[in-house]
Amino acid sequence: MTLTNTKITQLPIGKKTCDGRGLYLQLTGPKRGKWSFRYTIGGISHEMGLGTYPEISLAEARTLREAEKIKLAKGKDPLLEKQRAAQVNAEKSKVRFSHIAEDVIELKRPGWTSPKSRPQWRNTLKTYVYPHFDQKPLCELDRADVLAVLQPYWNSKHTTMRRLVDRMTAVFAYAKASGLYTGDNPAEWRNNLSPLLSQKRKPKHHPALDYRDLPQFFAELANIDTIGSLALQFTILTAARTSEVIFARPDEIDLRRGIWRIPASRMKAREIHRVPLAPQAVALLEALLLGHNQPFIFPGRDAEKSLSNGTMHQLLRRQFPNLTATVHGFRSTFRTWAAEIGDYHQHLAEVALAHRLDQRVEGAYNHSDYFTKRKAMMMDYANYVTQHVPERTIVAH
Repeated sequence: MTLTNTKITQLPIGKKTCDGRGLYLQLTGPKRGKWSFRYTIGGISHEMGLGTYPEISLAEARTLREAEKIKLAKGKDPLLEKQRAAQVNAEKSKVRFSHIAEDVIELKRPGWTSPKSRPQWRNTLKTYVYPHFDQKPLCELDRADVLAVLQPYWNSKHTTMRRLVDRMTAVFAYAKASGLYTGDNPAEWRNNLSPLLSQKRKPKHHPALDYRDLPQFFAELANIDTIGSLALQFTILTAARTSEVIFARPDEIDLRRGIWRIPASRMKAREIHRVPLAPQAVALLEALLLGHNQPFIFPGRDAEKSLSNGTMHQLLRRQFPNLTATVHGFRSTFRTWAAEIGDYHQHLAEVALAHRLDQRVEGAYNHSDYFTKRKAMMMDYANYVTQHVPERTIVAH
């Protein structure tokens, strides 16, 4: 049969069902399964795994199947190609940034006229880069890792960081030429790091999306069928912090009244924070919670653990590579919208963001959390954000 998302929920556990053109799905449990691809070469049947469901959606599985069909058309054995790729990746996974950096230093040494060049290269890389980069294989490093090294010192040690950009760029370029790194050079300055870093950049300011671009962005985000996308949608609709969202638990939610109570232990101000939930946020949670009974609303790959702290960030970088905004930056987007479109009082938006009010002015006399007014504001905001999204799209699929 040709599978659909609805038909998948009705499949018997343990039985392999063919979607057509060699693609099969076998459920291993409620709403869990594994994809495989069957093909024949030289009269011999083969079967290879394509990943797990629902981490890999039906649409993604079909795309993977067609990629394997193309290999067959070119006379290649998909399973053999997969095994070769796994072997290459296994070798690459052993290589760390420091290994290649030391090779680059030795290659450059004959051309250096100053005896200080070699120790300067090595010392800056050992001090700022190796401790972070060498925690994972060289082939897995990306721009986010480069920024994690540069941003904490960009203003205080700007000259050193600019030199470090050139040194990291050289190492990645060598790795690319050696076949140990694929993709764009993550340390390249022009049109890569330059939009995110400048000498006048103020610390702790997170790049934000212009509120006028938010409805279109949200419409594109709602079409991405992943738990990371749902978490980011909820983050935007509530203007919450990443840590508040990924560690959210079902018992914190009152769906009937549309309230999310975040315990003081997870709040930056160490005070309980009530978040009014717009109907769009409630609909998202209702559909998501119907699909699982895990400890966290947004579970990670290990269902007993929360979503990774970097999942939403990685989604932005992979699905929206030209976007400079960060996950935290969407709070700034909300704050600007509240002032320019919603025309809401500054303190109302600040309370929605769980910012401390000036104790000398507001905090000492006003203990209200403006919940009723904030509820109206968040409903207006959700309607603005989702104006290009069909209602049924803003839920877990």
